[in-house]
Amino acid sequence: VQSLGYDVKEVGTAAAAKELIDHGEKFALVLSDVVLPGGMGGPALASEIRERDAGLKFVFMSGYPADSAQATGLIGADEVLINKPFGKRDLAFKLHHALRSRSR
Repeated sequence: VQSLGYDVKEVGTAAAAKELIDHGEKFALVLSDVVLPGGMGGPALASEIRERDAGLKFVFMSGYPADSAQATGLIGADEVLINKPFGKRDLAFKLHHALRSRSR
């Protein structure tokens, strides 16, 4: 993502991401896997973080097909999802799309 011109802060768990937000770090977008280590998935992380910053954008990554992830409730129908494996061009498109979309 840095090679696409974005400033990146990488963390290993949902708890670490929440801690950054709680300590005042500001972000335009969070790129998160749907399934994360540590007991909290990406959609739950998004829900909690959006309580603090409703305008924050999310792009989810998953090995699940988008239709399946949405049908099972893993992600909402309006969420941006990129399926693994993906290339740099696909990621650039999804990030751009999410950043340009309307705020929630």
